Amino acid sequence: MNGGPEDFLSCVIEVYDSVMKPEMIADWLQSRRPNPIDDSDP
Repeated sequence: MNGGPEDFLSCVIEVYDSVMKPEMIADWLQSRRPNPIDDSDP
């Protein structure tokens, strides 16, 4: 396979609630991603 996961993996989220907009769901998911640890300091 050439390329990384972003080239081959995708996700579809279907929402049947008229209040939930795609931007709201994207923000919600983004806020729950783990934060990387900065180990640059010895």
